[in-house]
Amino acid sequence: MKILALTCLLPFVTLFHSSAQGQVPVLRSGGQNILAKPNNASTRSSTSKHSGSSTTYATPPFGSSQTSTDGLFREGTTVVNLGLGLGMGYGSPFRSVDATPAMSISAERGVLEGIGPGVIGLGGLIGYKGYRYDYPGSEYNASWRNIVVLIRGTYHYDLLQVPNLDTYVGASIGARFEHYKDTYLETVPASEYDPGLGTKFETGVFLGGRYYLTNRIGAFAELGYDMSYFKLGLTGRF
Repeated sequence: MKILALTCLLPFVTLFHSSAQGQVPVLRSGGQNILAKPNNASTRSSTSKHSGSSTTYATPPFGSSQTSTDGLFREGTTVVNLGLGLGMGYGSPFRSVDATPAMSISAERGVLEGIGPGVIGLGGLIGYKGYRYDYPGSEYNASWRNIVVLIRGTYHYDLLQVPNLDTYVGASIGARFEHYKDTYLETVPASEYDPGLGTKFETGVFLGGRYYLTNRIGAFAELGYDMSYFKLGLTGRF
């Protein structure tokens, strides 16, 4: 799975790596170096053999400025999103249809650090989106119900340098299971209408951000072609 994530995200890693500036910030206080360390990491000290100075690693306070590798998302972090999508997106048959919001749940986990300045995440998404078309001047209608199952790879990098904001890009690959029904074509004897369930291969790319209101809970938004053109909702970090 890590190989799949690296393959999908290598162009994004190269792009962000070229824009990275320097090393992770180091704050010096007296004889100590203070290095940011995320997610309730325990504090420990070590003494240099040459200088005798000590280095302390501490969890940065919520609301402080952090890079994505030193705070909001790193290897071992798990994030869950509950979202609603706007726009037509996958499975849109016509423009003049009624569409339900795309409802989705997704999760990802930080799986690899050290590839450029950011962190690679790997996870998945399950979602539902439906469409309905009413034939003009009749009681007939057609409906499409789509269930989407995707594997998603992401690359997290603190692009905007905004405290509590986790920014990322990603790519997805998976399948869409579509159930199609047309009450008009059911009445046409010569029609090639074939109701039922079909499976289609789907891919997508997206750009997203999560803003944390507390240490664990926040809101997210994603823009791109990944089930729907725009998604927003709640996010939780574990």
